[in-house]
Amino acid sequence: MSDHHGTLTGGLTIKHSSSAYSPRQITHWLSSISFPYPVSDDDIAQGRFPTTLENLTLINRLFLVSVPYENTMMHYSANHAMDISTESLYHRIAIERQGSYCFGLNIFFFQMLCGLGYRAYTGSARVNLTQDPLDAPVYTALSHMIIFVQPQSGKTTYLVDVGCGGSGPARPILLSSQEDNVVMGTTPTEQHRLTRGVRSDSRVARIEWRLNVRHVKDDGARAHWRVVYAFS
Repeated sequence: MSDHHGTLTGGLTIKHSSSAYSPRQITHWLSSISFPYPVSDDDIAQGRFPTTLENLTLINRLFLVSVPYENTMMHYSANHAMDISTESLYHRIAIERQGSYCFGLNIFFFQMLCGLGYRAYTGSARVNLTQDPLDAPVYTALSHMIIFVQPQSGKTTYLVDVGCGGSGPARPILLSSQEDNVVMGTTPTEQHRLTRGVRSDSRVARIEWRLNVRHVKDDGARAHWRVVYAFS
């Protein structure tokens, strides 16, 4: 992935993908998260939903405040597992109004984005287990799902993640490591950015992306940036 004006390497364009969900399921879901504008089944079927960055940002926020990050089924069900098939996720999230963990939430959101007409694809990330931002990151294996989205017809690409929990981004963030590419998190005191650097365990100087988070303290001072996860 390149760092040139928020585009993929070589200016690649993400292709449209079909969704596992029907237009009726998609409009029901939009209603369940209180999307404020009228959208009909025919609008979805005919590709008339405006796939703008503004709408992407809005449904990202509405999803986060409507759908919990949780894995209760792993603890309180007979088989201690969560079904993350698209059919099961729709019933759990859109019908029962419950939540899921990272893969469940991002699989569901990805399918909805495709159904709305957004060009999107998924990737994987290694989560940093270190909480102190001054300590070197200690990563898991590829254990987290993320989404890349190109709104409308352009090649500009954004990272979207509705399944990271407390430290994750609350809105799309441009795929760029420019210093001014900083977005607000769940509150004005939380900020996210993307950086790039050499992967520490790479023998060929492989470059990776890193999502960073920091918080503004009560006295107005900014804390150090901490890596949330890394991807390439």
